[in-house]
Amino acid sequence: SDHGEALDDRGVFSHQTVYQEILNIPLLVKFPKDGQPEKLPDTVDGITRTIDLLPSLVSYFGFDSRGEFPGMNVFGGDTADYALAQGYLVHPKDEDEARPTSEPGSHFWRERAVKTKRFKVRELEGKAALFDLQADAGEFVDASADHPELVAELRSRLEPLVESEQRARNVQGAPIEEIDEETERWLKAMGYVE
Repeated sequence: SDHGEALDDRGVFSHQTVYQEILNIPLLVKFPKDGQPEKLPDTVDGITRTIDLLPSLVSYFGFDSRGEFPGMNVFGGDTADYALAQGYLVHPKDEDEARPTSEPGSHFWRERAVKTKRFKVRELEGKAALFDLQADAGEFVDASADHPELVAELRSRLEPLVESEQRARNVQGAPIEEIDEETERWLKAMGYVE
């Protein structure tokens, strides 16, 4: 799977949130006998992202993927220092009548987060909350008042990570298809297009 699922966790049925139950998913890889890369331990204990799968697999099959694809070669032992997550939350009491839109006053809240191995800053409606993922894996206690400098440092990484992700999505040479207004509105609301 490429994401978890919120099954009424925090009052939400969705996979568009940036909580750990959505983001922290296992990846199991079964290598052929005697085929596990030398540098790869049995467990990768670092930040890995879905975007890292392609360069990792290309490299595994003997091709040099450096600079060709966004992401890192986790099979070669590389992991990220930071990871970005973006999502949209539907206000729970308006869920039945909500339609995706990026217009102010809509039923959707834009949400994003940047995380390190230990900490995550979650930004919603311009407000930030900091979670210590080791001490509070469920993300229930906002520790931002105790670590304002860490909140500022992690928030400063949000825009560069968003820009990097947008560049990665704009694959050169990909055909551009016309889409209708309704589809475009949905794609904008989900963060797929601007």
